[in-house]
Amino acid sequence: MRSPRARLLAIAAVTLVLLRGATALAASPAELAPKYQQFLEEAELLMSAAERAAFVALGEDYARDAFIASFWRSRDPYPETARNEARDTWQERLESGRSLFGTIHDARARFQLLNDAPDQRVEIAQRDPAAGDGFRCAGLLVPIEVWAYAHDERTHEELVVIFFRPGGVSPWRRWESYDGVGALVVTGTAQVQGPSKAEVFAVARDQCPEAAEALQAALAWIAAREPFHYPLMMIKAEAPIEPPSVEWLSTFASYSTDVPADAGTFSASVDFSFPGRRQSRTVVQGTIAVPVAELGEAALAGAHSYDLLVTGEVLHDSELLDRFRYRFDFAAGDVSGPDLPLVIQRPLRPGDYR
Repeated sequence: MRSPRARLLAIAAVTLVLLRGATALAASPAELAPKYQQFLEEAELLMSAAERAAFVALGEDYARDAFIASFWRSRDPYPETARNEARDTWQERLESGRSLFGTIHDARARFQLLNDAPDQRVEIAQRDPAAGDGFRCAGLLVPIEVWAYAHDERTHEELVVIFFRPGGVSPWRRWESYDGVGALVVTGTAQVQGPSKAEVFAVARDQCPEAAEALQAALAWIAAREPFHYPLMMIKAEAPIEPPSVEWLSTFASYSTDVPADAGTFSASVDFSFPGRRQSRTVVQGTIAVPVAELGEAALAGAHSYDLLVTGEVLHDSELLDRFRYRFDFAAGDVSGPDLPLVIQRPLRPGDYR
């Protein structure tokens, strides 16, 4: 086995030191590799602000890979099984949204991500003739979709939602009662002299009775729950998914070897040896010699000591294989030599590591 190259971090009193290896500067989201930008995009409705900030601040791709794995592991409802149901369900919804709506940024796709697919979906006046029955009422109503849920979405109540394309060409959005029925009518249509509800549905019932019935029923259902209950249902249905405890993020961050660019440093040396085996693994021992003269002493109740943490990562083929932290406390009165010896051990299979 070749000697690993060490990337070790020591913290002495209030002095932070990077013994070996430079930390890359954190990137902005736009500077990340495409797969990490895609992760931020796809997990947007699941991530807390703290999780997003922590991910973007990471300086190494291997750390980002480890973050993504930990992110999904923290959301696994049944960690004892091989399958991560939360991740698989989210991926299925993403694929469905892209397939049905072309992008996950469509208002309908986002609603489906949060609440799953509706039990019933009625398409009205879609522009694409290939939509089949959804091409009903073209020229009278703008593109509309009526979605109905039983009790399976996040409100756990019966729910009806109307989506439409304002003016027939703008991006899809959810219809609100303040939009009025006129927003659902094609502007300037010769079939209707005015946007009155009665006139619109009189023509629609002749031209596309099933679509008109579904839309009229949805409008009536929403009106019956205005002005308070329906908006509250929508707030609940469209709220970002509550993240799990941030404990996993604190644990992940505490083992990070990323340090501020202006961190103080001091001299140290690292030597590696291989003192034995542990079953099929080789014990890799690192001895870090830290000069006492360059350290500050910690003082507590009259006692003086040198307190250090060594935080490290083991990489194999650019993949984070192991993370570790060692704590060392030396009573100042017991230190006689010029250096403090910090000894770490990791059992590794034969191979090349960093």
